[in-house]
Amino acid sequence: MNDDARVSPDDPFDDPEVQAFLAREGIVRTPGMAAKLMRDLGPLVADEGFDLENLGEADVDGLNAALARATERHNLTLFTPIGDRRQQALAVLVRVARAVADDDEVAARRELGRISPEATVDLPAISDVMGVSIGLLDRWYSDPVTVTGLSAARFPRWAASARKAGTDIVGLARKGRGFDSLDRLHFAHSGLALYEAGALAVAAALTAWSRRENLAVEVVARRELDLDAETTLEAPMLVAAATEARGAAFGIGSTRPERGSDTSEAFTRWLATQPDGHDRIEVGEVELLQDLLALAVRVDLDLSDPDDVDPFIETLFGISDPDDPEQEQTLGNALEVLHDYVHFRLERSAEGSAAWKAAHAAVESAIDELDEVDEDAPMPPHVAAALEASAHVGDVAQRTALSALPVVRSVSPFLDWIGAGRALTSSGMLRRVDIPDAAAFLGIDALGVRSRAAADDLRGPSGRRYVLSLREVPEFMAWWNALHAADILESSATRVRPGPAAMSWRGETPPSLALAEQITTMCSAFLITGGAERTFFDELAGRIVVARLFSTVAEDSDPIDVDVDVEGEEQFLAPRVARVLEQLALTGLITVKDGAIDVAPGLEPAVTTSALVAITLLIRDVG
Repeated sequence: MNDDARVSPDDPFDDPEVQAFLAREGIVRTPGMAAKLMRDLGPLVADEGFDLENLGEADVDGLNAALARATERHNLTLFTPIGDRRQQALAVLVRVARAVADDDEVAARRELGRISPEATVDLPAISDVMGVSIGLLDRWYSDPVTVTGLSAARFPRWAASARKAGTDIVGLARKGRGFDSLDRLHFAHSGLALYEAGALAVAAALTAWSRRENLAVEVVARRELDLDAETTLEAPMLVAAATEARGAAFGIGSTRPERGSDTSEAFTRWLATQPDGHDRIEVGEVELLQDLLALAVRVDLDLSDPDDVDPFIETLFGISDPDDPEQEQTLGNALEVLHDYVHFRLERSAEGSAAWKAAHAAVESAIDELDEVDEDAPMPPHVAAALEASAHVGDVAQRTALSALPVVRSVSPFLDWIGAGRALTSSGMLRRVDIPDAAAFLGIDALGVRSRAAADDLRGPSGRRYVLSLREVPEFMAWWNALHAADILESSATRVRPGPAAMSWRGETPPSLALAEQITTMCSAFLITGGAERTFFDELAGRIVVARLFSTVAEDSDPIDVDVDVEGEEQFLAPRVARVLEQLALTGLITVKDGAIDVAPGLEPAVTTSALVAITLLIRDVG
């Protein structure tokens, strides 16, 4: 295989127009990520007897199984740091716990914000901290003795965005399965949410112990975290990693102001009073402002002086590459924060308000200029054509078509079947005895068996699926995950029950168009992308499916060609593409006959949206 998977200029993922469109939508793609992953997996797959440089006539199912095992080993390495990296990760957890125990939100966010996706000499990677924290939680919560001291462990009040992920992590940790369920957790939550939730859950545990025993957090941490005696708990002075992690990327060094400065504290209090202010605090707006204040100092400007705002904007444009979508996104974020900062100054300004109004006008002009640059990037023709075709479909036609799909019409009866709750197995799925009834809601004939040998013996031409678990029924799993992601269902360690959004689906009345489209597109996008455990080849097949869906909706007689230049492309990708299309057809979203796709009237918008959501899932940061 080549070092980098090559995609033709017509591929919707590699076309320059598509990349500009994705940048405009705030979607960041890391070029070469798949190729780098395959280089990392190469030696591991070789241990399984496959040469990725020369696949030849390799067995498709055997290669898929080998890739799955290699990916599991790779992830184990990624989330299991050793030596100094593990000690650095433990030190980060202690510093976060110390801040949580002191109820110091700013300090806790500072420590969380220091860590970036890549490790440095002084700091671990996000994956290091995530793996260590979830491993610790598994150990503590699955121990019947240790867990008794954790009844008082509580997430900080300000950590609302991480609380849901933390609840899921702790629920799995009670069975000692948090670390083993990282794939499932990644499917439901972003990597950043899992990182913060794991660290804060450890902080909550250490804080609960320290208060119960009237000991300092550091003392409890030295006892519980296997810290080396020489490991320092003080944060390194270098903050470049934090700058990079928050997306500032303006090269700020140790001149960054202290987070407890009067300006940042006053800005934080002001921002908390604004609409969505707490959400903006959660995503790091205060941290980015601090980066901007530090950068201003480095270029001999003072952002407390309104006359310095316009020259500072020129500096931001000067150090940003307009041809780099990621830097353009960073510049946009910086301008939005600067806009809030100027509003903050305007409200506090008694004298000189005219000067701050001029500064405000300069910021708005800069935002307009950046938006004009974005708007110059044309939408990809195939996407534009699909959206144009979808725009002519009326709401009534959409709602009628969607309400007839099994994934929509079966939600209400499925909730009735769930009732107040149903038991789950230790793997978090419905029991084997429930498999026939559950699968039947989607029109699938499936029967649970006790062993793989039994499934192989019983398999025949009848169309019935003999499975060990519902995890082996991809259409049901896509629906199950979509129902959870939409809060229609929620699961604890032992039971599944109706979620907060279930009431909107009760009764005889069809769901609203928005709800019907939500569950349909989420379910379809999960199928297109291959789910949480997708392989490299599943991703490539997903690209081809997306291209074919766009072409079908747009009624394009010249379908988009996707050339991925993989050895044995026809052998390895065609069956996967056909399988995904068959799964989408089973949901009712499309029909497939002799390889040709057809979309029923009224479903064009859902197909287009499903393809767009799939793009986001395929190229989001999964590191």
